[in-house]
Amino acid sequence: MRHAYRTLLPALALIVALVDHAGAVGAADVDPLWPCPQLLVPSISAASIWDGPPIDGEAVALDGPHAQAVATFATELLAAAPAAATPSPEDRIARFAAEQPDDATRNRMLTALFATLLERTNADRHTVIEGIRKQAAGVNALAERMNALLAKRGTVEPGSPEDSEIEKELYWLQRLFTERRRAQTYLCEAPVQREQRLGTLTRAILAELR
Repeated sequence: MRHAYRTLLPALALIVALVDHAGAVGAADVDPLWPCPQLLVPSISAASIWDGPPIDGEAVALDGPHAQAVATFATELLAAAPAAATPSPEDRIARFAAEQPDDATRNRMLTALFATLLERTNADRHTVIEGIRKQAAGVNALAERMNALLAKRGTVEPGSPEDSEIEKELYWLQRLFTERRRAQTYLCEAPVQREQRLGTLTRAILAELR
């Protein structure tokens, strides 16, 4: 086991030093706790993806049954895995549109559907982004602890019991640090995936407006 400590530790100082650089690149001077290379987009604006009717006020005001129909359908669309959904989201939205009795109702229902999807996607992304920030804070805390141990290790007698204890703690902290950084890579994809899903659904809705 001691050989394992010695094998892993030479790269430890470099790994710890890189964490701040990685966070700085991802943050782009926006958020010091944003660790992702993807640009941080706190929320998706309607104007960036929607060129249909207005989505506020009377434009999306529906009575109880229609509002419930939109809410239920939005839940179904967001729950489906796009790659495996059968029928496709586009086909389901086309069928939903065709079920409406006239063009005015069709457009209002589709507009309300987009507004609901946008609101829910932004709420979901907010939760995901906060989770990423929290995870990044934990990674940074690990890096700070490892830096402190590395500094302390330089002040103790090599091969002493205290040196051995520091070495063991660094070994396990480094493993935990590596695992969390690896998980961070996957977490960083989540906001973008949700944005892409909304984009796909929005294009399908726009195609059905009359």
